[in-house]
Amino acid sequence: MNILLKDAAVASITPISTSGTPGPVVFTATAADVKWIFTPARAIDVVRWGIIFTAAKDATSMALTLSRRPNAGSAAGKVVIGTITDTAARAVGDVVYQEPGSLTTAAATQSVGSDGSLVSVDPVGPFHVKVGQELSVELTDVADVSGSGYLFIEYLEYPFSTASASTEVVGTITKITSTT
Repeated sequence: MNILLKDAAVASITPISTSGTPGPVVFTATAADVKWIFTPARAIDVVRWGIIFTAAKDATSMALTLSRRPNAGSAAGKVVIGTITDTAARAVGDVVYQEPGSLTTAAATQSVGSDGSLVSVDPVGPFHVKVGQELSVELTDVADVSGSGYLFIEYLEYPFSTASASTEVVGTITKITSTT
């Protein structure tokens, strides 16, 4: 199924920290710590993800990694979608983001065209997540002194499907009806 970006609404969510405490993620916390998990109820295409800084960050390295987990609740077999590595100082309100599949640097799925521009040689674009899969964001390198912010993800939703045999569903979908 193809969804044209011009015909679809992009939804954006600002998740809370997996620590159970609502609010921004602190970028000086423990590295390799999962900070956020999102399990969509519909198949989605991730078009953008990033950070909105709520406290200034020092000019040391900080990295967040977005991954897709093939089965909700399990990190086994996860696939890295992208990593944001930020070494600049950031002020409150600054936004840093990434668009998975952007043709900005040459990669295994890209080659240089005759005019010097990057050309996709494999499907490149929004990163697909099926029902029953989940996204996780890990802090893989911590800022030394300061920094915190809200994580966000923007995505396109596919139509909801109740067909368990659908290629967009990892497990089984069951509707429970009321008996009253």
